[in-house]
Amino acid sequence: MPKHTIEFSLPEESDDLRLAVDAWRWAAAVSDMDEYLRRGTKYGTAENRLDELPGEWQAAFECVREQLHTILAEREISLD
Repeated sequence: MPKHTIEFSLPEESDDLRLAVDAWRWAAAVSDMDEYLRRGTKYGTAENRLDELPGEWQAAFECVREQLHTILAEREISLD
């Protein structure tokens, strides 16, 4: 199996190291936000809320989700 090694010069590149180590957390957070927006758009409900969202909120969720997908596509990032 191929392996890839990334090296950092510490302490100068400690911020870059932290970003690389936490990349999976960022991906998980963005994926969770996308799912939250999808539920609000599709079902009209938000997490931990049993009441229906007003129609303008659903439209706002859809707009924000579309923008999130545009930003990810511009950076060639996929949530799949």
